[in-house]
Amino acid sequence: MGLFDGLGVFFLGAAVIDEIKTRNIKPYPLHALENYELYCADEKRLSKRELEKNIYAGKYMYTDEEKLLMQGKQGKWNEDTLESNLNDASSSLSYAEISESSKEYINRCKNDAKRNIEYFCLTDESLKEKYKDFDIDAYVEKRAKEIREEREREQAASRKRYREHYKRDVFIEYDKGLQLADYERAKKILERAATDERISAEDLEDFYKIAEQKMQLQKDETGKMHEISIRRMFPSDKEKVEEMMRTFYASPAISTNGSEPIFEENFKQCTEPPHTYADGFVFDIDSSVQGYGMIAKSYSTEYGRQCIWIEDIYVKEEYRGLGVGSLFLKYIKEQYPDALIRLEVEKENDVAIHVYESAGFDVLPYTEMKYLK
Repeated sequence: MGLFDGLGVFFLGAAVIDEIKTRNIKPYPLHALENYELYCADEKRLSKRELEKNIYAGKYMYTDEEKLLMQGKQGKWNEDTLESNLNDASSSLSYAEISESSKEYINRCKNDAKRNIEYFCLTDESLKEKYKDFDIDAYVEKRAKEIREEREREQAASRKRYREHYKRDVFIEYDKGLQLADYERAKKILERAATDERISAEDLEDFYKIAEQKMQLQKDETGKMHEISIRRMFPSDKEKVEEMMRTFYASPAISTNGSEPIFEENFKQCTEPPHTYADGFVFDIDSSVQGYGMIAKSYSTEYGRQCIWIEDIYVKEEYRGLGVGSLFLKYIKEQYPDALIRLEVEKENDVAIHVYESAGFDVLPYTEMKYLK
């Protein structure tokens, strides 16, 4: 024993040594937890700082059990920390490639989980019973597999969303090419899409179908040919479309006159993703916007499928009679081949009813009602 060690024992005092003997506490290795509680209360005999210094210097040694209990009293061992250690180990193990440092971290987390359960066994009978047969390795392996599969599902869903957004972007660019009758531009868009893994063969087939639908020639009463195309609304169409809305909503075909906030919201729903409730289309006649159509999206419990409501069909008066309405109905049926398509029409509007029946629509024996607070 060195000089300073001897001094350390001397300063503990005879009373301390007597008390150790009385309580049958072995002076070496000193049961640190018990002595910590016994002596730290009276700082005149031995301060907390002095005791800790001696412990760290190796004079008073913790047993494994003492360390475990001391750490538990400091809040290190509980069910929350056990769950955290198991989750950290599982998450790190869930990756395909694991570095050496990650392996060390996994082992450290598993060892801490093991110590946690050992603490439960010393202090809590109910937790001891709960975790007596708990297999840490098996749990971590199983949870890592679940995390890996969940991550793969999320990545697949993310790729699908990204692919759908990309397809929509291609549709829009393709629409613009056709809108401007720039067939070379539209063709190049398809050629680029054909080499992109985000576009399937079925998608390309849909694009080509659109090309067949888009540009159609119709003859008016004078025999003049008009070029008609149908495309989605773009934000740049706002002024023209809202002007047509004002005219349409002021007509007898609509029971309300609408309002600027309604026109604004309708256009927003039709042109801003994700188009959850509505979508909008414009009718280009001879390369300029001369009409528009709007649909609303819902679900029919009666038919167990998506329901598309054709809300607005408007064509400027000087371009009526070219069959634009019939072309729009055909376009919507091809865009939503599996959906139930519904619309409203006044009983007195024989011309419109004839157009709808020619397109395959049936008159329903319903009286529509509404509630709007």
